[in-house]
Amino acid sequence: MVFSSVTFLYYFLPVFLLAYFATPGTRARNLVLLVFSLVFYGWGGLWNLLILCVSIVMNYAFALLIGARPEGRRLGALWLAVCAAHGRRDGGSAPCGLRSVPIWQG
Repeated sequence: MVFSSVTFLYYFLPVFLLAYFATPGTRARNLVLLVFSLVFYGWGGLWNLLILCVSIVMNYAFALLIGARPEGRRLGALWLAVCAAHGRRDGGSAPCGLRSVPIWQG
């Protein structure tokens, strides 16, 4: 599904907005947002949904790790999270996979 498609503009977006604004409370709205995000990415393929779910779980776990650290000891956990999220995709000497070229170039 593409943002400019008829399916998104006339079906998905109105249903999402209706559900989001009809839901009371921040936690419930966040749940609506999560469910509709999973449906949107799943529409593009189950592989996209799997990647998104792994990313959600990984980032949540790292957020708990960073939050459990004392105030002055959080930077190391943050770097660990960044390195795990970016991986070593470039095969070069960039630290923990961070590249100097924009991600859309390959």
